Amino acid sequence: MGFCCTPITSAQLLTRMGLDWLGQPGSPEKVANTFGIVLGIFIAFLVFNFWVPFVGIIFIIYGLVYGTRLRKIMRTKYDVPASCFGDASCYGDAGCWDDCCCTFWCGCCTTIQMARQTHDEEQYPYQCCTSTGLPLNAPSIV
Repeated sequence: MGFCCTPITSAQLLTRMGLDWLGQPGSPEKVANTFGIVLGIFIAFLVFNFWVPFVGIIFIIYGLVYGTRLRKIMRTKYDVPASCFGDASCYGDAGCWDDCCCTFWCGCCTTIQMARQTHDEEQYPYQCCTSTGLPLNAPSIV
């Protein structure tokens, strides 16, 4: 799922981490809609990208923004150091260059890594059809 439909896995991670559709911490009401909003944006991209070429560029920028924010929040929460570029901030809360580069150059690998970091695969197998990617009986592990 993380390789073929990275935006879906990212939407599940955003929901799991309590973030809104832009990758910012939000109220429970805003977070409850995160998965549906990101899924809707992804479907709109798939439909409109055939007729309007610049939609793909907008979707890439959108994915880069929420992916960078999500990765920065994950690194902060789990105390994971940046690897290549250190912890120098790019622009305010957008994240650091390391998060941005990892998200841009290998977004699917970054998303899979974050999904594995936030739950125990042995105890709670991944569920592709839920808003968090976890079984309904799984506790919030994050």
